[in-house]
Amino acid sequence: MKQVWLVFWKDARNLRTELCVYALLLVAFAVAAPQVRLGQAPSQMLALFVTLLKVLIPACWLVMIARAVHGDNLLGQEQFWITRPYRWQSLLGAKALFVVMFVGLPLALMQWAMLLVAGLNPFADKDGMALTLMRFALHAWLPLLLVASVTENLAMMFTFVAGLMVAWAGLLTFVMSGTDMRMSPPYSLAVFCVVMGGLMVTILIYQYARRRTLRSRWAIVGLLMLFLLMMFGYDRGGFGTPVKVLIRSHYPKASSLRLVFLGSTPYDERGEDMDVPKDMMEVKLPMHIDGFTADAKLRETHVAVEIDSGEVHYALPWESAVVGEHTIGFLMPKRVFNNLAAADAKVHLELVAEEWRPVHLREVRAAAKFDGPMDGACSLIAGKVYCRYPYREWVPTRVEAAACGGGASTVLRHVPAGTVPDPVVIEGLPFKEKVCAGDAMRFTEYGEAGRFRLVMDVDGVRIGSYRGR
Repeated sequence: MKQVWLVFWKDARNLRTELCVYALLLVAFAVAAPQVRLGQAPSQMLALFVTLLKVLIPACWLVMIARAVHGDNLLGQEQFWITRPYRWQSLLGAKALFVVMFVGLPLALMQWAMLLVAGLNPFADKDGMALTLMRFALHAWLPLLLVASVTENLAMMFTFVAGLMVAWAGLLTFVMSGTDMRMSPPYSLAVFCVVMGGLMVTILIYQYARRRTLRSRWAIVGLLMLFLLMMFGYDRGGFGTPVKVLIRSHYPKASSLRLVFLGSTPYDERGEDMDVPKDMMEVKLPMHIDGFTADAKLRETHVAVEIDSGEVHYALPWESAVVGEHTIGFLMPKRVFNNLAAADAKVHLELVAEEWRPVHLREVRAAAKFDGPMDGACSLIAGKVYCRYPYREWVPTRVEAAACGGGASTVLRHVPAGTVPDPVVIEGLPFKEKVCAGDAMRFTEYGEAGRFRLVMDVDGVRIGSYRGR
């Protein structure tokens, strides 16, 4: 352990200039980013400066990690550290500790400071905080540490990273084309974190223990190929039946709900509810969920559809669906729709969804600053309400307000922060009327009440009659 600390402090001394620059970038971002959020009126130059900082911060990660690792280079046989009684475990531990203490911890402190300034509790959403830092670690810090271990200098590392990113982005675009609507299996994030994170750590340990650089480079390329395979096969349903069965097993059949086929689609629900690509067609089957209470909401709705007309058989993988009061909308290729449009077909449809119910009610008065839902903070600016949240994921909240004597209501969707440096998620409430100071507001927060699956078979369905408008 003593050797780990000696190498760690040696790297800190050698990189004190880079560490000061990194700290300056974080401070500048923490000061400038809040001024360009929704509801503010930033200048174009300030917005450009914040965008530049979002590029410079990851670039600083690359430089610091590369300099730290290359300070005790693994390539070749004539490095100074090889002549010392260094243990590879201590060397790897020192580099990992450097990344945690001088890359990850300053970023976390900067994010917590930004949350406090925004009037939010940094520890109100511990899951969101952990998820954001984990994404940084898996998407940036660990890959950069791995690539630095198989390159000789900063220029070689930059070239290696750029080449991998271009090749990976091109393959990803080609392989994933047309799969955006497909459903992810349960625990897909956990599976990717365990498999990809575990393999990156394994390659890193192998490189430090054996210093077989060529083999480690090929292992990194193979890891990217495996990632694409898992993305297409597992996350996007390319493995077919196994993934469909896995998703189906995660959603028990609902005993108190059932699907009812209505026969015709109400005119006011024929409009398009989904973003339809040019080679796809929206189909809206007239279906109603019987037994669903008025205070409940659906989230993460997906369908798996099989259509058989005798001559044409089409099986739709688990894909996103829009469930209305009297319709279930989903996408299918235009060529398949045209082949099935005029035929009487048998339709087998399975619907999976999460059921959400009200769990918390908060009543407040609109003011310059007031408490919002889910540990958030809201502001009233020129008749518009803006709410801020820490690391917030998608959670529905119903909002009702007097709106200067009139009535207004909406359903909010809180966009997750993801892996961006700014941890504050801000959203404007889309009221049609202005909200005045002192108006009563009611936030109804929803929580997950369970998952369910519904199945229905219908004969004699003419798909061409249910085309979305």
